[in-house]
Amino acid sequence: MYTSPAKEHRARVLAEKAAAAGTTTSATVGRSAGIVQTMTALLASHTATIKSIDSHITRAARKRAFMPDFAAYIDGVLKADAGGADPILPTIFVWAGDIGDWPRFLTLGGYLVRHGLEMPDQWTRSPASVLVETIADAYSQDQKADILAYLAEAMAITEGVDMADQVRAKAFKALADAEEDPAAKVSLLEKAQQYGGSVKTALTAARKAADKATPDQDSAPTNTPAESKAGD
Repeated sequence: MYTSPAKEHRARVLAEKAAAAGTTTSATVGRSAGIVQTMTALLASHTATIKSIDSHITRAARKRAFMPDFAAYIDGVLKADAGGADPILPTIFVWAGDIGDWPRFLTLGGYLVRHGLEMPDQWTRSPASVLVETIADAYSQDQKADILAYLAEAMAITEGVDMADQVRAKAFKALADAEEDPAAKVSLLEKAQQYGGSVKTALTAARKAADKATPDQDSAPTNTPAESKAGD
């Protein structure tokens, strides 16, 4: 979108000023508000393009191609860190999750959660639920260690934040699936069960594995008084 680094820098600065001034959702005419109007119109155009595509793969490709158009604006809003409602950021947050840009997804999700912002009306889930569930679902489909690390980070970001129980249960189950320590696996599965997760079979198996891994104190060898005396 930007034809030079200077124009990209200008867009970033204007977005920062608009966010700091609280004009990202106003119709105030001016340079700062103008960048918001420009980005809002561009997002509407790109969204219409994506909605006209049936293929999920092609949709993801278009989202990936469109993301750089909003990078300078988003960076400006994040730098201002004003925490006001923004017409662009939530959609770019969702797109980042859709294309698996996990660092960007966590950054934007963390911003939304930290400032207590809500998703637009077309999304029924909260930012916290979107953040955790999107990564948990991605891990269930493609079990890679890096995705698991991002899930753990998402859980840390949303700790103590209200979220649908089934989402938190799904996340704990995903973390448990990758956990190799028997006791830790039991703990994670118990948390998943606490939030309504269907993990009864997995929890039973994990508890048996944990019991086997724990030394039986009753069967541990002990020295009799006679043996101790003989040893002396």
